[in-house]
Amino acid sequence: MRILIWATHPQFDILALAAHLDHCADVEMLIVARGLAAFRAGPFARARPMRAPMLDFADPTVAARVRAFGADVAIADNRLPPRGAAPALVWTGHGLGWKNAGPADLWTLRRGIQHFTGVDPTGPNPHALVLCHGAGDRAWRIDKWRFHPDVCRLIGMPFADLMADPPYDCAALQSDYRIDLARKTVLLNITWHYGGVFAQPAGVLARLRRLVDPALGRDRDFAFVEELAAAVAERDANLLFCLHERGRYAPAMVDRFTAIAGRHRNVELKFKDERPDNLADLLIADVMVSNYSSFITPFYLRGRPAIHIRPVRQPDMRFDFAMLTFAGLWARRAAADRGAYMLSLDDTGGPIVDTAEAAIGAVLHGLDHPDDGIAPTRAWLDRHLHRPPGGASANLLGEIRALVARSREARRP
Repeated sequence: MRILIWATHPQFDILALAAHLDHCADVEMLIVARGLAAFRAGPFARARPMRAPMLDFADPTVAARVRAFGADVAIADNRLPPRGAAPALVWTGHGLGWKNAGPADLWTLRRGIQHFTGVDPTGPNPHALVLCHGAGDRAWRIDKWRFHPDVCRLIGMPFADLMADPPYDCAALQSDYRIDLARKTVLLNITWHYGGVFAQPAGVLARLRRLVDPALGRDRDFAFVEELAAAVAERDANLLFCLHERGRYAPAMVDRFTAIAGRHRNVELKFKDERPDNLADLLIADVMVSNYSSFITPFYLRGRPAIHIRPVRQPDMRFDFAMLTFAGLWARRAAADRGAYMLSLDDTGGPIVDTAEAAIGAVLHGLDHPDDGIAPTRAWLDRHLHRPPGGASANLLGEIRALVARSREARRP
């Protein structure tokens, strides 16, 4: 079986699946992803180098190599490969979390799957599979996203397999970090969709002001990171501040955060496009803080304290979700009580905080009481994550084999 991996970045579920497939004797794989030079320089590629060929999106030979490869199935986590790359498609998405996809994103995804496979995924489609992490995740994709039940398969989280059996330990990672990994580490991971740590109110006037100065109104964000750095330093701990690609942030914001890291020896700033190995970040972290990024849910697997900065204080509050479009960064207005989220913001695996003071207090408590994370994270995972025997990667591979067989049967004259 020939499998094309079409990854935005070699991370999370699609990386875990690729690592699993790379050791399957009857699978031939071609990997196309963004930022492979940075990935190859990172710890994962050193510890578990891929045997399969890997091509960067920017490689001019990609189109010809993909056609020559003749894949039986393509696996994508976001944007889909060109039509004709394979007769069947698996869509994995970008994780298990709270944020719902917007109407434009859903329309693009459904139309993209229909264009790629030739069949509308809102009806029976023998050529498509949508990965679902748990029963609730699957129900949402069927009921709200209108995918046909046969398309939505209960898989689990392939990334959980890597969390359980990582290719390295913390001692092997020290050369990849500036901070001293012998100390405890607080991982601060902020989803870029809110434009900052704390959500900003929506509105025409607010948007116009931010167009003039994208860093406007972020003083409390900068102050929070500075205060958090100082507070964890008093506990002789590190702060690892992970952001998305550098280009998604206004230069003024990047400069301010970089200056904060420069003032604190216990702080490290990391951008996803420059250092994409986020498995390592999860493994070295003792406490994690996020404003409801889906990246916090695999951290639950460690059973350590996870703290959630509530991005919306009132359920009917209107706010902006940042979007990356072909025309550049834009925003869509949303409200928590009108489909902005798939899960209740009260449904978390750890403390929920609304202020910088409360967040810092929860972090210090987590550093002092690490076992307090065990019960809430386990309860959340029991509610939302499917854990198949043998692991999610093996489960997904079995579903892929069945998909390829169905697709071949449907194409027979």
